Amino acid sequence: MTLILISLSLADDSADLAKSCMDRYHSQAAIAACMSEPRFQSIEAAQAKINARLDEVQARDREILESLAKLSDSVAKLTREQTVPSSTPSAAPVHSAVQAPVAPARTTLAVVGGASYQGIARPSLVSIYPIPGEADTLHVTALGEQAAYRRCGGTSKSRVLVTNHGIPISIWAPPGVPSGFIEIYADLDGDGASDATAYKVLDPTQQSDFVVTYRAGDDLGVIFLRDSGKVLEIPGFPLQTLWRKPTKRDNASTGVINCSLDPLEGYGGKRTIAARSLSPRMR
Repeated sequence: MTLILISLSLADDSADLAKSCMDRYHSQAAIAACMSEPRFQSIEAAQAKINARLDEVQARDREILESLAKLSDSVAKLTREQTVPSSTPSAAPVHSAVQAPVAPARTTLAVVGGASYQGIARPSLVSIYPIPGEADTLHVTALGEQAAYRRCGGTSKSRVLVTNHGIPISIWAPPGVPSGFIEIYADLDGDGASDATAYKVLDPTQQSDFVVTYRAGDDLGVIFLRDSGKVLEIPGFPLQTLWRKPTKRDNASTGVINCSLDPLEGYGGKRTIAARSLSPRMR
């Protein structure tokens, strides 16, 4: 039987195929089936090859779709992580917005409506405009006076940074209105290099006052930053000055390096104070 099947599969001549089938079978139906068998085998083999090819194509399509999905996820992640560029040039590394000082969250045992809650410090804000919704604010004036420079250890070429517990405060301004603050790069940690964050400051010769939130527990400070003598090279932009904190050597006669609101001053309401009346600090 095996030899007969092999001879049938190798027969190229239809007459030989017909003779072989008639020798094996006597009924017309059996002979017709015998003569059709090689064709069916050829068709089935071709169909099997087509199916195998389709399976390969479908598998490749799945791989391509999976790769596109991973690429799309990566692009979406990069888009979320990308920092929106500001009008001021940024130096490497990328500088993010200055964050307001916020105390660590603490879960209390008290409940509101049956649910426990967390107590988080309200962010401190500074602006050149009145800050809406804040009952307790302080308006500091006359930053550009010589008396203010002496009191806070600055100069007319300084840049004024406002802090709370030593941390730069978030800037507020009405929507669509210029804030009056400028973005600079500074070395506040004293390592000789630009910090990883750009800071918002005032030029006292151009903007001599500001408004800041002031609540119990705050420790407001005013630092007159000085030119460090270094610049940052940013391709496509002018050289950017690197600023630093003043030192006692800068003000050898007084030892003052910044100033603050007197901690004995009362809180509450909207108050005004001239920069020359701030308390000098030697640390």
